[in-house]
Amino acid sequence: MTATSLLIGLSNCKYEFEYYKVNDAKFEDKIGIKYIIEVKEGKGDTIRCATFGRDNKVIMSVLKIKD
Repeated sequence: MTATSLLIGLSNCKYEFEYYKVNDAKFEDKIGIKYIIEVKEGKGDTIRCATFGRDNKVIMSVLKIKD
């Protein structure tokens, strides 16, 4: 899926994320839903985040891929 989204910084560790365009019809129901992403910790190339959406809460780790 390719998506166009808006990311707004709410604080140093908290962001609001919203899809406003997707190229796959099965993800169209995600358009307009606002997600809050909160960075919990960072270590090296990895950050742990909590994502809160309309119906869910997800804890995830994100790894930076080196250039």
